[in-house]
Amino acid sequence: MGHYGRLLLPSLPENLVAKPTLVWLLENQTPRPQRVEASYLTSGITWKADYVMVLNAADTLSDLTGWVTIDNKSGATYGNAALKLVAGDVNRAAEGRRDQRMMELAAKAASPVAASHDFASEGFFEYHLYTLDGRTTIKDNQTKQLSLLAASEVPIAKELIYYGAADYYRNAYGVPVSNQKVAVYLQVKNSKENRLGAPLPKGKIRVYKADASGSQQFIGEDWTRSSGRSRSGTTRPRRRRSRSSSPCPATGRSSPRATRTRRSTPTR
Repeated sequence: MGHYGRLLLPSLPENLVAKPTLVWLLENQTPRPQRVEASYLTSGITWKADYVMVLNAADTLSDLTGWVTIDNKSGATYGNAALKLVAGDVNRAAEGRRDQRMMELAAKAASPVAASHDFASEGFFEYHLYTLDGRTTIKDNQTKQLSLLAASEVPIAKELIYYGAADYYRNAYGVPVSNQKVAVYLQVKNSKENRLGAPLPKGKIRVYKADASGSQQFIGEDWTRSSGRSRSGTTRPRRRRSRSSSPCPATGRSSPRATRTRRSTPTR
């Protein structure tokens, strides 16, 4: 107003909105009350699935647990919300710098908060829908973990696979390669007989096994693809080197010795 200083008003109007707010004025043309449901699309909320597998001493059974981690960077708190998660790559139109900014914000995760809930799954369009049993509150800037599954004594099959194709025996210059590695795979069938049976979203699985003192040791991890009912999933905890190898006289290719494997193709 042409003068330095601070402007003070005697009072504020009752209908003043200090923050950006959407206000609806609805007219009910019936004498009875009606319920209104509003749907809107927001961004900044992401989720992922993680699994932990603990092997027994004989590598024949495992305890499998799954967790869903929800990261809320949307700028709002959702209290007592009914949570539904869609597994799949939902196509969204790119918006350049906005998408990059949301990824930067999502990288700054808060400490996870664990909660015990179960999810029910169902087919939905070309995706899969997971519905939380009950309700939960997800605060703004909160990373929250919810239980997806817990199964004990799940049968597994361990396979040692050695790939003997020519491409695995020679490098780019045609020189034979020695000390080939044997891949170790753990296969689990997602079925009710194995105390599972529900479709599982894609995620990272970490494998542990107890040592002689009973302490759990981390032995490897891998990504699992989405697994439906009665389908087999395979994880590769590690690769290990073969015991010895030598060039074949006729071809110059490495010929492994003392490597005992089952020649089969894993389900990746």
